Amino acid sequence: MPDYTVPSGHWEKVEYHWHPYAWTLREHPPAAPIATYLASRKADGPAFGAGQRDQAIAWLRKAMDEQPMPPHSVPEWRREDPTGWVIECAETRLAQPADVMFGYTSVHNNYACRALLLCPRPDIPCPTGSR
Repeated sequence: MPDYTVPSGHWEKVEYHWHPYAWTLREHPPAAPIATYLASRKADGPAFGAGQRDQAIAWLRKAMDEQPMPPHSVPEWRREDPTGWVIECAETRLAQPADVMFGYTSVHNNYACRALLLCPRPDIPCPTGSR
């Protein structure tokens, strides 16, 4: 199993960060690449730097709590903390570093997409322009 605690490859020399996005709509989005669409929008909060993974995870959990997952959408043994498995996956993705993106239909019958998009991205300027 690779050690994801320290980024490898070209990320060692890049000042990377993640932009948070909490996108909610009434219908499932079109088949267009959602990451490209989101990255072209203003982020839903300040960027999280490489040393701010805990803050990024806290943001993700809060954003998911605003549009809760239906209890029937997770296994019975996960119902006490329905977003726990998403958080576990997100922690691994942030350590790689990579995008975190999760879409689901919430208890409010909305399509909810919660994302932490890695920046810089090829051919897409940083949404804040500051990093």
